[in-house]
This record gives sequence, structure tokens and C-alpha cells, in this order.
Amino acid sequence: MNSSESTFKTASANANAAAGLLSLPFRDQKWRGGSGGFQGSAVGTSLDFHDHRTYVPGDDPRHINWQAYARSGSYTMKLYREEVRPIVDIILDVSASMFATEAKSLRTLEIFLFCHASATRAGASPRYYLASGGNVTPLDPTAVSHPTWLTKISDLQNPAPLTITQIPLRAAAMRVLISDALFPGDPSGTAATLAGRGGRGLALIPENESERTPEWSGTAEFICSENDARRTTHKITPELVARYSEAYTRHRALWADAFVRHQVAHATIPTGLPLAEALAHAPISREP
Repeated sequence: MNSSESTFKTASANANAAAGLLSLPFRDQKWRGGSGGFQGSAVGTSLDFHDHRTYVPGDDPRHINWQAYARSGSYTMKLYREEVRPIVDIILDVSASMFATEAKSLRTLEIFLFCHASATRAGASPRYYLASGGNVTPLDPTAVSHPTWLTKISDLQNPAPLTITQIPLRAAAMRVLISDALFPGDPSGTAATLAGRGGRGLALIPENESERTPEWSGTAEFICSENDARRTTHKITPELVARYSEAYTRHRALWADAFVRHQVAHATIPTGLPLAEALAHAPISREP
């Protein structure tokens, strides 16, 4: 087994274990779609009682409220909340920075596979997209659980800033973006796309501790994770580290502000904790 397959196997085991405890927040949204197990926004035939209305010829007599008829002599119908399948579009940023270290590669795959496991357990209707820069390719849901799709990543990777506006996201879907957001540009377009057309946006951001608080010393060669050709050498000083930390903090705040303005739930998922523990403070639901 090569290293990528081994990492995938570990990530899959951790993701499935976490999905036994936690879930994407499907229950927080009213759904419209095919028959499933979550509360919809229309009236249907589930066991969740919703309201009454007057009987009209042609109605199913099994739903007549006979107790109300005994009291009033009038026929009324019991209405139940429709049960539907959640719709979820999951976008995985496969830019090189998402796989810059072994720990971050593992966390990236864990989050993606957790989303897949959560959607599967919920009986959702998922679609998956791999994206880098302006490159996007759909991923067959039946292929997600097998590591062969990892071979597509190198061909997709693009050093340009990620853009998701060209992805055919479905109306009223939950849109999950898994990205470290470590690229320049105004994040408002990304946040608006996640929240557009009645969608519910959720951003899960894998992060290495070294990205937030680097332990640099001496003289170091800096290599752009998105483009190996861009290399610079710097003498490490406290001032350099301080400038980096300030810029990193501003960048994260810019994204957080865009997500808040567009009502996109978001959370940073650090690499230094087990997956379930790292997800515990994210906008994720606990399984009953």
C-alpha cells in the first residue's frame, strides 16, 4: 500500500468513527426533494403531525380525524410533515496547500470523508466536486470511498485563487466548502455563492498549527505551496514572524467577516486534535 492509500485508509476510519457521533446539520433546515427521513417544508405522510384542514372528496379516509368528528360531526383531515432527502453539494479544494504536510493531508481527507459518511447516513442526495483555481471536476458519489480519485488531484491543481462560481450548485441545497482559504482575493464572491439561491452555506477550514504560529529560525527558504517555482530566502527575525502573524490574522478575519455577512456557518478544524474533537466546536450536529 502506498502512502496516499495508507493515509486515505486512516482518514476513512477516523471519518466514519466521527460520523457515528456527529453529523452535518441537516436537521436545522427545511427540505424539499425526494422521499427521505428529514422534515420537509411541505405537507406529506410522515408520522410527524403538522395541522388539520377540512375534508374534501377524494382525500385519503385513513387520515380523517375521527375523534374530532365524534365531537363536532364535521370531517377534518390530519396533516403530517413531509419527509424528504436532504440535498448537499460538497466542494473539496484540492489546491497544493491543502496537502502541504502529512498532517494537513490527513485532516483534509478526514473532513471530506466525514461529510460523505454523514450524507450517506442521512440518506441525503449528495454531489461532490474537486476544485483548484478555476479547475473543477465532479466526483461520482460511488467513487468517494475508494482512493483511486486521488490520482486526479495533481492534474487539477492550479496556483490561481480558488473560484466556485462556475460549479452548478443546486437551489436550496446545503453547500459545504472544504478549503484552507489560503489564497488572495475578495472572499465575498465565494461566501455569496455558498449562500445563494436559498442555499445553506458551511465552510470547514483545515489548519496546521504551524500556519498560525510558525516556529521559524535562522535563514529559511520559502517555497510557495501552490507554485514550487516561487522561492525566496529570508533571514528569520522576530519582526518577520510578527508581520507574518499579523497578515495571517487579517486574512482569516477577512474570510470570517465575509462568511458572517452572508450567513455562512464556518469553523477552523485544526490538525492537532482527533477529528471528532476538532469537529465538536464546529457548526455540526450531534447524532441522537
